[in-house]
Amino acid sequence: GIEHVGIGTDNTQEQPLSFWHYITSQQGTKYPSTFADTSVPYTELDFQPKGLETPAKFPFLAEALLDRGYSEGDAMKILGDNWLRLFGEVWEN
Repeated sequence: GIEHVGIGTDNTQEQPLSFWHYITSQQGTKYPSTFADTSVPYTELDFQPKGLETPAKFPFLAEALLDRGYSEGDAMKILGDNWLRLFGEVWEN
């Protein structure tokens, strides 16, 4: 559920198309890919979430979540509160 979702901000922008074919084929463990049709002529941006194609658009994520019907509390969980809770649970012990 919503308590188990978090954003990883590592960005894979400007990777060659071969990188995307590798990632979408389960990091090379299965070929051909079961996640993407590699016969389609993709570009690197096709693999980025719509509206977040570059790191410059990341500040709009909160607004996008609210626009899609997430409550402010749930958006806060996704945007970092879940990570903070998890880190507290792990590091307090």
